[in-house]
Amino acid sequence: MIIKMPSMFNISPKKSAETISNLFLKYSVQDVATSLFVSNVWLPNIASPIKRLFLTAIFASLKPRKFSKSNLIASYEDFKSFVDELFALSPSFPELEDYVPEPDWDHVRFYHEGQNYKIFYGGELENIYDYLSLFQIFYGPFEKEYQERAGRSPTEELRYCLQLQDQIFSGISHQATIDKMPELAPGHLEIPPFPFWENVVSFYTKYTPPQNVSKPFLKQFSMKLGDLQNDFLRRKNFESMFFSGELLPVFFLSNGDRYFPILPRRYSTILLDDWAKVFQSCYEKMAYNGILYSTRIGTELHRYIKKRIRTNNLFPFVSAVSKEGLPHEILFSSAFISKNKLILIYIPAPSNLAQKKQHELAKIAPKLEEALRLISAPPVTLALHLDRQNIEFQSGPNGETLKPELFVAIPQVSTQIMSVPIPDALPCRITSLHHLLGILDDLEDADLLASFIEYLDKYAGGFSPMSNLLDRFASFKDSYGVLIGGASEPHLIFLDPHWGSNMRYESLAKFWKIYPEVNFFDHPRSWRVTQETSTRVRLEARGYFSLAIYFRLGQTHIFVTAPFQEMSFEQGQITDLLMQCLEDSMSRRKAVLINHRFFDVHHRLQVNFFPQSLVIDNEKLRHLWHLKPNGQKWRSDHGFVEKGVPAIRVVFNDKTLGQAFMDAKDASLEVDLLLEVLARLNEVVPDSNIDSMRNTLSNSRNAKPRFKMFWKQKAASFPEFIPSHEPTLGHFKRAKKRIAELSKELNI
Repeated sequence: MIIKMPSMFNISPKKSAETISNLFLKYSVQDVATSLFVSNVWLPNIASPIKRLFLTAIFASLKPRKFSKSNLIASYEDFKSFVDELFALSPSFPELEDYVPEPDWDHVRFYHEGQNYKIFYGGELENIYDYLSLFQIFYGPFEKEYQERAGRSPTEELRYCLQLQDQIFSGISHQATIDKMPELAPGHLEIPPFPFWENVVSFYTKYTPPQNVSKPFLKQFSMKLGDLQNDFLRRKNFESMFFSGELLPVFFLSNGDRYFPILPRRYSTILLDDWAKVFQSCYEKMAYNGILYSTRIGTELHRYIKKRIRTNNLFPFVSAVSKEGLPHEILFSSAFISKNKLILIYIPAPSNLAQKKQHELAKIAPKLEEALRLISAPPVTLALHLDRQNIEFQSGPNGETLKPELFVAIPQVSTQIMSVPIPDALPCRITSLHHLLGILDDLEDADLLASFIEYLDKYAGGFSPMSNLLDRFASFKDSYGVLIGGASEPHLIFLDPHWGSNMRYESLAKFWKIYPEVNFFDHPRSWRVTQETSTRVRLEARGYFSLAIYFRLGQTHIFVTAPFQEMSFEQGQITDLLMQCLEDSMSRRKAVLINHRFFDVHHRLQVNFFPQSLVIDNEKLRHLWHLKPNGQKWRSDHGFVEKGVPAIRVVFNDKTLGQAFMDAKDASLEVDLLLEVLARLNEVVPDSNIDSMRNTLSNSRNAKPRFKMFWKQKAASFPEFIPSHEPTLGHFKRAKKRIAELSKELNI
């Protein structure tokens, strides 16, 4: 049921608050808290964040003793009647609710301390994922200092915030599906259907915060019901408090020993703004004690980049070199090569105050200009501070040199909008650090950043100042670098101000839809994931050469991998074939395997493959010499890769298996490999029915082979393991645009 809302100009907030308060007080605290929560988490109502905040704030301002002592909402019809009347009394905020956030539900997860947590993405604050990444980079390195000076742990509080969001997703199984929802207009509000109401009421009435959430945290982010002052009802106050984050900056309303969760889409924003105050109170003391905040942020940023970009030319903490051979005073946190460009990243001192940021930028502008001038002089030279040496990049045969491109990434601690004048002399691209994090996280390779810079240069001065760098990056990716088709070029380009956040949501949702429910190792976003078949997912490392195959049997998550970074092309080829073969064989024979007790006991398994030739030649693998097949197809053993996670190591005879796969006439090889792995699983968890399983699997040997190798003479020799260059839609669009430009020049 969709409710048409009255205009803000017909009903003032103060007047509507009086009638809404009278309605609330007819019901019990439990009635109102539950009904508001049901309405707040119903996905289509994401389009009315201000209305929902306004209604919850009115509830928070009322004293508990004034509510009815009896619960009156006992059925869905009671709920529907209450919400119908409530929505009719609510004012509209068309000037504030001017866009619809991303309608997400269990689509995006966030990695913290080895766990993936389901989070709310769409809300009042755009691009929340990258704000949370910034939180980790900004506060994580100073865990000890904040505990000493503020008595609080940023790592712990972020974990609690993520756990609370994940708990809500896990407790609510019914929700509207995006593909069946109507197109939402700003301010849209509707009454949730019965199945959803029933599910959420069951969750909410039994709700208690997780036991491991500390009492100080609950106290910090809770407010006693009735303690909110009603001065927010004055329109200017309401807008000011909303934009500053001062209106209801809590996760819970408490009443006695009950904690009522409210507005969970605001949790991450509330945490960010609360910690901005902690930072402001502690920063001066921390800086006084010699802690260089920007340097530690730079260390974390470099690690962030290293996990996402594969290149041999990525350097932490570099500076220009003076004519005297001394390092320049400006220290860049990271530098890497992207096509013909040398990307430099500088992080200024953080601050919550616009005046301080302006002063910092004005102070460093001439120094940055001097540093870039030194770096631009051939040969391009950088001082590598950690290695205590310099590196030179020689000019090409025609005098081509690397062109320095500087990004000044400002750490935006608070979520509040802040206007900072930029010095005209600043020779760089200035952006918020969380926007840069989003761009780096969405880069497909290092060279894409250079292409994006070329795109920015092409439309230099054409973009409206309302768009940020992430919005422009999104327009670049979605348009394949050709934003304006044809021969005409506009003088001013207005981009959707939500383009960057929307692009990040779509990219992250696509990733997390495929990524396994459990982690392999390293940060999840350090992997590129591909759904190769209905059962198989391939994970390829973004920052180094590695890959794994993931699949699932029942409740058991299985990862198959190998040390590809140590292999030749031929070794890698046969290894990848065996990995695919094992996954396919296990998935297709799932009905038999799933009955083995192993899959009841263990919910994770790792299988590692090693070519015998690699084991013999690589000193790092001497510990596997006892598994050399010596004429057999393979030998294996088992152990535990970590506590509670069994692992199987398979060393195979790569010299003979290649020929065996070429000669394969049936599925014998595939079944034999499966039986080898099954034997090891049975050693980990013995099963009395193992002989019956082996016989059933052996009987499938006569099936047609699903994996074979073929020999083919190459007409030309090309090096292996190099990037391929193939035409893309972007090339087609650029060619089409160039044809239009030439036609215009020739008056065709």
